[in-house]
Amino acid sequence: HDCLELGAGTGKFTEKIIKYLPKNIKYLATEPMSGFLDTLKAKCPELETMQCPATKIPLPDTSVKGSRDEVVDHINTMSVVSALDDETKQVVQQKIRDVFNKHFDQSIHDIDLPFETELIVLSKM
Repeated sequence: HDCLELGAGTGKFTEKIIKYLPKNIKYLATEPMSGFLDTLKAKCPELETMQCPATKIPLPDTSVKGSRDEVVDHINTMSVVSALDDETKQVVQQKIRDVFNKHFDQSIHDIDLPFETELIVLSKM
């Protein structure tokens, strides 16, 4: 695999990502909850998926190509979101824009993403 997504949920963000990936990228989305995974599969039937928690992915250590330097996580818990101060939220938003502008052919401002309902946290690994 070229890309591994941990905790893809219902695919709300995943379907936006795969829409802009080159066709030769092998993408695997994982999700531990069967109900969420069913919705993800319905939204993205061509996508390879696997039901498993991030701590128990049944793949060999070397089965995902390359190295990770950025990780995008969806955080839907309002208590976690409200714990971030305004400055941190601004830094997170800028990092998201930087990653999209670096890895995709169009600006993040041109892509309709569900930022109203999800906070997406980016961190260097």
